Amino acid sequence: MIISHNEIVVACLKAFEALELPLGQREDAAEAIGWLALHGLPFEDQLATALHSFQPKSVFANPISQSGQESVWDAQGGSALHIFPNLADYAAAQARVHNSHTLSVRNLTDFGVMWPYITKIQQRQQWVKLIWKNGADADMVAVGLPDSPLPKVSWLMGDGAERDVQLIVAQPGFGLGEDDNEIGQIIRVDSGSGLAQNASDRFKSGILINPSLWQQLKQIGLGILVEATAESEQRGAGGV
Repeated sequence: MIISHNEIVVACLKAFEALELPLGQREDAAEAIGWLALHGLPFEDQLATALHSFQPKSVFANPISQSGQESVWDAQGGSALHIFPNLADYAAAQARVHNSHTLSVRNLTDFGVMWPYITKIQQRQQWVKLIWKNGADADMVAVGLPDSPLPKVSWLMGDGAERDVQLIVAQPGFGLGEDDNEIGQIIRVDSGSGLAQNASDRFKSGILINPSLWQQLKQIGLGILVEATAESEQRGAGGV
């Protein structure tokens, strides 16, 4: 079936609230699913997993070590959908103060849903570099500089396995250049139609979603059903 971008974001927001995802994290998670769906990237498996796997113990990451320029966190097997945004914002804030920050996150799942947050950092005119282990293969590297093409997001879709990832954020002038490929492989997005065209097409024609997943999402969202008023409907509440 076909739905709009706004419909999936609102439905996810209601479902994540019903699943007791904390304020702020549920907004980030809903926007991430909407971003992936709008840009034609895989989202249904990640969403289905999220609807079954949110547990209080896995909502937050545990700090292992912290300093202004480096920090290490344990995601405890939790989903990047709700753990990664706060950590990425933390790294970006530390980079603004200390010029660069290296964020290491252990035992993180839902690898493919991280990219919506990384694009936000790049849009703030900060340099970003993401390093992860691609199974038993060599390290993989994605580099994004302000005003440069984004890495090819479709290559970043995960397989549900827990991973260790490293995100380096730096202020302009303190990051490595685009020619940095000292570790593994640098991934580039096609300079053709790319993600922007995908988003434009789906904004006009809608987003394809499995009907059973859509019904499940709506059913979970009924857990926060409130009386429908003109004001509540404008804010996305009321009937689903």
